[in-house]
Amino acid sequence: MLTAVDSAVMLIDAAKGLEPQTLKLFQVCKHRRIPIITVINKWDRSRATPWNWMDEIQARMGCAPLP
Repeated sequence: MLTAVDSAVMLIDAAKGLEPQTLKLFQVCKHRRIPIITVINKWDRSRATPWNWMDEIQARMGCAPLP
C-alpha cells in the first residue's frame, strides 16, 4: 500500500471534545506511523484548560502530547 502523506493535522473542537471519528482517524495514522500535528479549536467555548486537554488526549489516545 502506498501512502501519499508525510504527516496529518488533527483538529479537535474544544466545545465537542474528542469525537469517535477523530479517534478512529487517529488509530489509522498511528497504525501507519504518520506523524500528527494536533490543533484544538474554539477555546473560548470550552471550560477546559490546555492542560486538561493534554491529559485527556494522553488518556484516550495513548500518546504524550507536547505543547
